[in-house]
Amino acid sequence: MSVTIYDVAKHAGVSIATVSRVINEHPSVKSETKKKVFEVIDRLQYQYNAAAGVLASGRTNTVALVTPNNINPFYAEVAEGIYYEALNKGINIVTTNMSLNKDNDIPYLNKQNVDGLLLMDMTAKQVAKLNKQVDNLVIIGNDLLDSKANCVITDNFAGIQMAMQHLIENGHEKVALISEPPVFNDIKDRIRAYQIIMEEKGLSSYREVIDAKGCEIVDGEQIGERILKDGLNHTAYLVTNDLLAIGVKKAFEAAGNKVPSDVSIVGFDGSWITNIVYPSLTTIKQPMHELGSTALTLLLDLLDSDRTSARKIVLNPTLQIGGTVSKINHK
Repeated sequence: MSVTIYDVAKHAGVSIATVSRVINEHPSVKSETKKKVFEVIDRLQYQYNAAAGVLASGRTNTVALVTPNNINPFYAEVAEGIYYEALNKGINIVTTNMSLNKDNDIPYLNKQNVDGLLLMDMTAKQVAKLNKQVDNLVIIGNDLLDSKANCVITDNFAGIQMAMQHLIENGHEKVALISEPPVFNDIKDRIRAYQIIMEEKGLSSYREVIDAKGCEIVDGEQIGERILKDGLNHTAYLVTNDLLAIGVKKAFEAAGNKVPSDVSIVGFDGSWITNIVYPSLTTIKQPMHELGSTALTLLLDLLDSDRTSARKIVLNPTLQIGGTVSKINHK
């Protein structure tokens, strides 16, 4: 029985993607990892022959993961779920990000090199362009509202509902929403959910959506400073992602406002970064590992079936209670 790349990865204790990077002499691989992988390759007498594999099966057993950047911890945690599932199923994952491809041109992603694509936070235009290069793709975290697009998403409305319920139960009525630019439908859903819930609860007079220029920590700091300049007119701020929320928290605290005794903050995503701030951020946790593993499973199902209709899988978020929400007693 011939030795496979899966066997090498298993014996070396690394992912299939790492073995592939070692074989292809990728500069990002640490020297000790290279040494360990090559020792296993020598011991198992593994012979890598990608071309032969493609000719024999018509499949590369390789899937590309495309993200907007490598900075956001949300993308990293979703990717971990993908890598884990890929290891279990003998699939090689190659990754790239659109920040390196400003013209949305990734020529090496084609049917000859990959079987399918996993896309995170891609615009409809980007998806359409990549779909011309590779037939099978699954979008993660964003519903393009296109019946032809396969996707795995979080129930954003339910997440905002949980956050608002938690704030209202703690006495907050003056709740504003701080949003990143609504480029994607997941953010549009969060804004819509906030507006509907504020109206349903009879809190329309306090309803305010505050637009940030971006979705990073620095954007949160900038919008926080702008809010302070206009005055803290709300007791709580619900924010559409954790990085933005952490930036807002930094700005408020830098100006002498204590979180949560002076003002409460709730984020959205629930990545590891929420636990490196103090107090830890109360947030809506997306099932990131499950998003990744489910998306890869869906893509592989598409490759193995004749299904033509698109599938949308919706996963449930949870409320992750940290220390950034205080209780208000109305007199």
